Amino acid sequence: MNHQRQEKRLEQKNKRRCKLQKRFLFLALCFFCLANVVNAGAETEETETPESTAKDVSTKTKAKKKDYYLETEISTEYDTNVFDYSQDDRAEYKSYTTPNRFKGVDSLDDFITRISFNAGLEKKILDIGTTVFDLGIRGNIYAENDDKNYEVYDVSLKQRIGKDNLVKVGYEYLPKYFVRTLRDADILSGDRFRKAEFKNNNVYLKYWNRVKKSLTWWIQYTYGDKDYNSDFNERDTQFHKIDLSSVYKPFAWIKFNPRFTYSINNAAASDGDANVDSDISQEEYRAGLYVNLYPQKKLSYLLGYNFYWINYTTDNAVTADPFHTGRDDKMQHVNFRVNYALEDNLIIYLGYQYEINNAEAIGTDATQREESILGYDKHIVKTGVTISF
Repeated sequence: MNHQRQEKRLEQKNKRRCKLQKRFLFLALCFFCLANVVNAGAETEETETPESTAKDVSTKTKAKKKDYYLETEISTEYDTNVFDYSQDDRAEYKSYTTPNRFKGVDSLDDFITRISFNAGLEKKILDIGTTVFDLGIRGNIYAENDDKNYEVYDVSLKQRIGKDNLVKVGYEYLPKYFVRTLRDADILSGDRFRKAEFKNNNVYLKYWNRVKKSLTWWIQYTYGDKDYNSDFNERDTQFHKIDLSSVYKPFAWIKFNPRFTYSINNAAASDGDANVDSDISQEEYRAGLYVNLYPQKKLSYLLGYNFYWINYTTDNAVTADPFHTGRDDKMQHVNFRVNYALEDNLIIYLGYQYEINNAEAIGTDATQREESILGYDKHIVKTGVTISF
């Protein structure tokens, strides 16, 4: 039986490898065509390295003023732990003793291709400044875990107010995102595991301000709604989020970008029956700092650190909801990236990211084991190209 399972996995892996090769050939062709388009027009523009808020306030200086812009980014990365599984989870997956628990999981690690495209139209409709209408789409394509593939659509309207202020309103839509396979508490026997997926709608309002040439800041409010599939209606969540960030560039060779985020997430915590359901309601705090270094005109480095504290706020009894009652997650992300500009509007990069999550769940001795199956760590290696024209 184990031999047959291994043969089936090998056959599936070979099929996925063929699909991956076709995808990369297609992306390589797209990149070749785009690169030629960019190089053909490179002499007509002079660009400066954009700030972190490049989509909102461009620092480009153009020889010929255009009323539109196009930008695309293609990258690939290798993720050692796509589903953020703990060591216990990974061991259970490899043992193949509970295959129902890992529906939709074809591999613990994966190669991910990320593609984004933005197009914008700029017109001076009001005397106070330029109005910008922007459309964007970004998506992830997984080499082996097809169920993880997703795309996000974004539409926004930006209004410049003079040279130093900008207001932006936007809407984002994510049609489907596969989280992982979870236990359905309403099923008491047989196969109790179901795929957990949601769709997401976000609306946001942003204000950007330039204090002086070397200092800018922005604040953004986001309201979002996550709608899970019918197996997990108790996870349907409405959230409010505030993002605050600034960019300070005291010298030409260095830039600082501190960020802070606070969000409150209110889950339904019930699917309408009499049973006690999981409650994923939580507060999240994030503090981070990014430092950009510019030792040469075409070469730059990015160093980043983020700390996340997630506090689950459910009132459920620990015996009824051991995965969330009294739980705190403390996550840390460390980033490093190297950027090199082949042309003013053609940048390639290579990056690395390490993530670790330490989860603490309080309760009886029987629930202490949850700590060992909630925490995780992962390594991500990234490479890609950004093209703007």
